[in-house]
Amino acid sequence: MWTRTTIALAAACCVACNGGGIIDAPTTTDLVVVAGGSATDTAGSRLAQALVVEVRRDGRPQPGVVVTFSGTLAAEPNPAQRRTAWVSDVAYNSFEANAQVTTNSAGRAAAVVQLGEFAGAAAIVVRCPAMNLADTVDYIVLPSSAARLVMTVDTAVLAGVTYPLDAYVTDRHGNRRDDVVTYAAGTNVVSVDVTGRVTVPRSVVRGAVAVRSGAFQDSARFTVVLMARLLPRFHDVGRRRGWVIRRSHGRTREDWEGATPHFKSRNEV
Repeated sequence: MWTRTTIALAAACCVACNGGGIIDAPTTTDLVVVAGGSATDTAGSRLAQALVVEVRRDGRPQPGVVVTFSGTLAAEPNPAQRRTAWVSDVAYNSFEANAQVTTNSAGRAAAVVQLGEFAGAAAIVVRCPAMNLADTVDYIVLPSSAARLVMTVDTAVLAGVTYPLDAYVTDRHGNRRDDVVTYAAGTNVVSVDVTGRVTVPRSVVRGAVAVRSGAFQDSARFTVVLMARLLPRFHDVGRRRGWVIRRSHGRTREDWEGATPHFKSRNEV
């Protein structure tokens, strides 16, 4: 439990006493987190313990005061729909970006917290506008259970190269997990190491690498192509600009020629 305290100087009340004066003591206001702060759970989880705060003035609970609970925005595109957490009055089951709750006879207000979809830091901002009090309650969001295996899409690679595969497991929200991923050489694979670096043959073939993590398995496919260069040049006929694709493999060279389409200018008929 922690406390956010502000001190407001009460209106001065001077009482004449032998030429002197007496000033009332400052008023102390507190916003105290009683329960439900600094929790850790998985993405999308609804926390069992509600977030409970207490509003006090000079150490005495303040009933009938409005407290607002607000989930902070995530650093993602379309932030209006991307909250790190959602809140609901304990009397209802409707989770929104904000909830307003009036303190009870014990000066307490409570809200149920549902963590957002993104793994990482989350926070609820608690405010008591009438007393100019505010505090932030932090949470940690972990990836939820494994839902899918994600990997590099099918790709074209040059003959004889070594390229990396990026394969990992995510939860249903797309959060990356730390599950172990293994790789095994499939068709037309020279080698693949434990980190997913694949070496392909020097001939034009198609191949695949078997990827597995727990109950998930899939294949990352590739196509080996030969080196090719695009060579711009002028053709003799009409001096129209054209191109040549040149593919080389060892001592063998193949060229394909083509003309760039001719577009009429404004001055041409």
